[in-house]
Amino acid sequence: MIELNPERLGHHPRSYLVIGVMLFLWLFYAVYMLAVDPLYGTIMMFTTVIVLGVLAVQAFRAFDAYLYLAMPEIAIADRPLTLGTSFQVRLRQGARLPTMIDQLRIQLLLKETITGTDTHTQVITETILTDLNITPTAPFVETVMFTVPADAIETIRAPRHRIEWQIGVTATIRQAGRMHNVYPIVVGPEISL
Repeated sequence: MIELNPERLGHHPRSYLVIGVMLFLWLFYAVYMLAVDPLYGTIMMFTTVIVLGVLAVQAFRAFDAYLYLAMPEIAIADRPLTLGTSFQVRLRQGARLPTMIDQLRIQLLLKETITGTDTHTQVITETILTDLNITPTAPFVETVMFTVPADAIETIRAPRHRIEWQIGVTATIRQAGRMHNVYPIVVGPEISL
């Protein structure tokens, strides 16, 4: 089996930190503006405090999920994946603290990106597991079977058009919200233009 590395997603807790620092700088500018133009400074300060509050709630929920759960480990068979074939995905989900996972979703995803227009992700198949108790000494291990449809398209990486296959893992945690990770895979001979 080959271990897969996760793709970095845009809403990692560190991204909230960067946005928070920028907003705090904006808040200091708003305080300065209070002395120069009280009305404009008050409006800036009020909106900044609201945005900081919403951001803080979202950041704590995102960071909380990473406190409870370790990164999922995904492994697939050490053979090329082709259209119409089935393959096994082994998931090992560890925990840093005793955790109750309400729902664990394992998905085979097809993502199409066309530069300049949009990105579309389609769920090909999924397995949903519910009510899992995980502790640091007893990780959850599950093997699921996925099939790549015979009428699908292989992985393509061109400058303006990309077809990418991924394994998606989403854990919904009662105490902490949601953690989502994707793991890229290659279906068929990868075509790069």
